Amino acid sequence: MRPRAVELMDEYGLDYEDALHISAVLRAKAKVIVSNDEDFDKAPMMKRVL
Repeated sequence: MRPRAVELMDEYGLDYEDALHISAVLRAKAKVIVSNDEDFDKAPMMKRVL
C-alpha cells in the first residue's frame, strides 16, 4: 500500500512536503489550508486561503 502523500504527488504533481501537508489536512478532515503556497491550489479536495 502506498502512502497517501505519494499518491497525491503522482496525481497532482506536488512535491513531497506539499503532499504531506495535504495528506495531514485530509486526515484531519479539514477543508481549508492557510498558506501563500499556490501549489496547494492543485488539490481540488481542499481550499487554500490567505
